[in-house]
Amino acid sequence: MHMLRIVPIALVLGLLSGCATTKPELSSEGYDQFSKLWVGVHFCNNKGWMSPDVAARGKNIATGKLNQYLYDLARVEREIFSIESGNTLPTQGDCNNLAMSIQSASQQIAVNNQNAASEQRATQDLINSTRIKNTYCNRIGISTFCNTY
Repeated sequence: MHMLRIVPIALVLGLLSGCATTKPELSSEGYDQFSKLWVGVHFCNNKGWMSPDVAARGKNIATGKLNQYLYDLARVEREIFSIESGNTLPTQGDCNNLAMSIQSASQQIAVNNQNAASEQRATQDLINSTRIKNTYCNRIGISTFCNTY
């Protein structure tokens, strides 16, 4: 009797685990890119070469990209410290280019969000247009009044 209960549960768990997805591992280049972006944004903002608004968006974009992967936080911190300790800090021109890249990425995200919202509205409109509608009419004298729900 117990075996009959275990089999369906095991089957459901097996199907659910088969649907689970895992994040990919962050590559060495990914650690390097994230750390350079993080240090660059922080450095440029501290020097006054990048507005706090653009810097905040840059950090949000960087963090969002990082969170798409499995990563070692201690390694991220080591990479950031290594870059901050080195002699390759960004110039004002680098900061301007970084700010333009952040602005471009922000605009692309906004466009993608608008497109997703438009597609969602279109889907909802399609659903609403294909719903069964009921119309009720009442006749009072020579006038007819109808309501559609």
